[in-house]
Amino acid sequence: SMFIVPTTSPGFKLTPTFTMGDVRTNTTYYENVRVPHGNLVGGENQGWGLIVSQLNHERVSLTPSGPSTKMLEEVREWAQTTKLADGRRVIDQPWVRESLAWVHAKLDALHPADASAGKIYATELYVHAYRRLMDPAACRNRFRGALLGRP
Repeated sequence: SMFIVPTTSPGFKLTPTFTMGDVRTNTTYYENVRVPHGNLVGGENQGWGLIVSQLNHERVSLTPSGPSTKMLEEVREWAQTTKLADGRRVIDQPWVRESLAWVHAKLDALHPADASAGKIYATELYVHAYRRLMDPAACRNRFRGALLGRP
């Protein structure tokens, strides 16, 4: 069964956890929490079905390619317009171009994927793209907030 538990309930505790990109999630703890029957969601013993149904919806919507594409565009634009001390643009460095090309190629491969595989691929790609694109932008501290943010 699934219940809605008010966060003000005695015995309820949570610990915030910040994930990559400064996204917050919570770990929740329940110690002798009492919940009224009216807080039951769906029918009795139907909680697992509700969870599975929600996960099926999230499979398509979690970590689409949009955030990685936006991150790539912003880092590419920054690398094209920012000059190093010697006058060369950041994008003129081979390792920067290689990182940008790697993420671009992976994003191109994502488009024909089906929903289930696409969700897994996009989630893994977001982690790898974030890591790869941090290096070119690190000297300007471009990564703040949930995506790139603005200094």
